[in-house]
Amino acid sequence: MKVEIFNLCDYATGDISGKMTLVGVFDSVYSRELPVVIMFCSVAIRVRFDKAEEGSKRLRATIIDSDGIVIVPATETPVQVFVPPEWQTSITQIVAVIPQLQLPHFGEYSLELEIDGQLQASTPLYAREIPMVSPHFQTPQRPARF
Repeated sequence: MKVEIFNLCDYATGDISGKMTLVGVFDSVYSRELPVVIMFCSVAIRVRFDKAEEGSKRLRATIIDSDGIVIVPATETPVQVFVPPEWQTSITQIVAVIPQLQLPHFGEYSLELEIDGQLQASTPLYAREIPMVSPHFQTPQRPARF
């Protein structure tokens, strides 16, 4: 098996013909305050399976922080992998919608994908603090004359 797509994005959709559309793929979010809130996002997953891998599979995605604490409870999806006789591989696409993702602290998080209990992919997510900029006043400078 090969994980071809595993990303957080603003919006994703897939269709039965195998097309997948991702809008606004990201790995960082910015905020001045905690918790960092992402009002709406999606997890896009596309996995290619070989003929020898046909059968029932369990895909499980979760978001954890740098200490291994689960931030978003695991979403487990059973899939049935079938490769038509004339094909060598088949894809499985999943889009999971997260209506309100809250990150309790600034730092690094990890989106992880397990297939049948084995970690197959991970992608980082950074919650970054926007520094408070204190206004300072300067005397306007005269433009240089040549």
